[in-house]
Amino acid sequence: MNRKSMLCLGLIAAMPFALPSRASAETDLSKFSLCRAAPADAFITVAGRGNSEREFLNQYWNGVTAAFWESGIVTDVWDLITETVPDENLAEIEEIKERFSELCDKVNWGELFEKEMLYSARFASIAPSAPAMYEGLVIGRLKNAEAASRNYEALHAILTELSKLIEAKAGKPALIVTTESRKDGLTLAKASLPEMPFMEFNVGVRKDTIFITFGSPQILADALTNLSDDKGAKRIIETPRFSTAFATLPAAEDSLVFFDVERMMSTFRGMTAFFEKAIDPAPAAQDDAPAKEAVMSEEAMVMKMIGQVLDDASIIDYVATVEWTDGHRVFSDTRTMLRDGATKSPLYGVFGGDAEIDDFAKFVPRESTSFSVTTGFKMEALYDYIVQFVENNAPDGKDMMAEWAKVQKEELKLDIKKDILSLIEGTNISVSMDRDSVDMTKLTDEKKAKLQVQRLVDFVKANVPQEQGLSLVPVKVGPEAELYQVSHPMLMMQGASPVFGCAEGYFIIASSPNAVKKCLQTGRGKHANIKESGPWMEQALMPKGGVKSISFTNQSKLAEELQAQINMFSMILGFAQLGAPNMPPPMQKMMTAGTRILPKLLPVVGKMNFFQSNASFTTFDGSAWTTHIVQNYKSPAEVKSLEKSDSAM
Repeated sequence: MNRKSMLCLGLIAAMPFALPSRASAETDLSKFSLCRAAPADAFITVAGRGNSEREFLNQYWNGVTAAFWESGIVTDVWDLITETVPDENLAEIEEIKERFSELCDKVNWGELFEKEMLYSARFASIAPSAPAMYEGLVIGRLKNAEAASRNYEALHAILTELSKLIEAKAGKPALIVTTESRKDGLTLAKASLPEMPFMEFNVGVRKDTIFITFGSPQILADALTNLSDDKGAKRIIETPRFSTAFATLPAAEDSLVFFDVERMMSTFRGMTAFFEKAIDPAPAAQDDAPAKEAVMSEEAMVMKMIGQVLDDASIIDYVATVEWTDGHRVFSDTRTMLRDGATKSPLYGVFGGDAEIDDFAKFVPRESTSFSVTTGFKMEALYDYIVQFVENNAPDGKDMMAEWAKVQKEELKLDIKKDILSLIEGTNISVSMDRDSVDMTKLTDEKKAKLQVQRLVDFVKANVPQEQGLSLVPVKVGPEAELYQVSHPMLMMQGASPVFGCAEGYFIIASSPNAVKKCLQTGRGKHANIKESGPWMEQALMPKGGVKSISFTNQSKLAEELQAQINMFSMILGFAQLGAPNMPPPMQKMMTAGTRILPKLLPVVGKMNFFQSNASFTTFDGSAWTTHIVQNYKSPAEVKSLEKSDSAM
């Protein structure tokens, strides 16, 4: 084999691991032209565009949608709703349903965003002394002007019919719908309430584009200005925050998301301050208060506490996501940026700080069908935050915490923080192997943790009567590792043998001793780990260094698993009906309907047989988390083969 051939083979072999390293590149925003409409003060902007590479996905979901409508579930649910309607009102409700169903059918909902779409929202003040109001903008670019005009007329007809219905019920005009044709080429249908002139719902069309807005008239005006060449335009895509957010991400091809978390949180913080002041514009002074200091009302105190929580929770600046498709794989990269000064927040430590996982595969066997490894949450830090928050902010907070300490000492006979939470390091490993599962939480002191487990076992043995059949039996899961196996007649009937306890520096809960043995053998290097798995090698994402979290889920049997869950739930409903014949009639009706409707979902979820697997990992560079995700799908040929095989059975 010559050097050129060897190089080509090496590149092909490395492709699954090289894909997540896709180089950062500036997103071509001309492909997301509707992004120009998003206002500069938007807190959320989502843009998407049609991509021929994703046509296979459209076909898959069209199959699921068709199966849903063919199932008859909608009719069953409607019948269930109308069963509670008095006979004298039934005809009227049926007539309204038919009327609006016919109007909705005239809208080609899947066509509205065929070429491109934009969703953007912001909080805007309707008056200087009023709280901010949510207002949203949705724009869709269709295949041509004729399609846009047709769908606009259908949406307009729905608004008009809704206005007539409300007027007939209210006895006076309550939802006013007006239309106008503007000089800029926009045809607009506006729905407004006389009592709320500052709010309106708009549906408009211009050439091949449909506009839908909710909120003040200003959001539509700003969107139209931004789409023009007006020098007064203020666009989110031209702000430094937006540009910085996407500068280190790969180029978006299918969609992009910009979520300005700090802008949203600052609005919420401002709203709590507004309501706090509105409730207690001048807190009253009490004669018995020291120096007659002002005392807040309970309502104002609640608002102040909410504001403090929002302050403490404001550690994220923004989140930016890009998505692209490669073959039958859909990739996305997300960057979550920390806010300046976030490390000083009392809640920052809850998220694990700078901790990383270097050897994620250590306890994950090759046979794993899914797994996740994460640095997790620091429960001790969260507990400290809650205690300090209550002491410093809640009325009589110090007394409450003193009482809690007394309960722990005298009734629980333990210190929650010292005896339990301080023993939890936080790193968590979750593994599934077909029907088996293992969950492992890393400990700071295994010896002390074992003592607490023994206390629990002793408590159960002393307080649960033997005639109930519950027993906790020691079982070996390694040369020096022993857990407790839970035994009960009901578990035995199901073939289950769950275990729990401490081993290898972890607190473990698992479905069986054998599952734990396999994980511990993998940890000791006596069994192959997930890195030697074929599906993992072909479909997953391999990090280059330490990670905050990593996961992989084999979804090749997702449809069958969902069908099994539906069958189990149907069976449970059936048993529940037999076991509780005297339940209230409304509950009986709901359960009877459930046993009738759930089986109809089987062919619907059966069409969801196109998923292959999902994989992700997250890293942290000190200022931001970056998450890489790949969703793998089966090829149309694989799906077709599966369906042929199923129909032949």
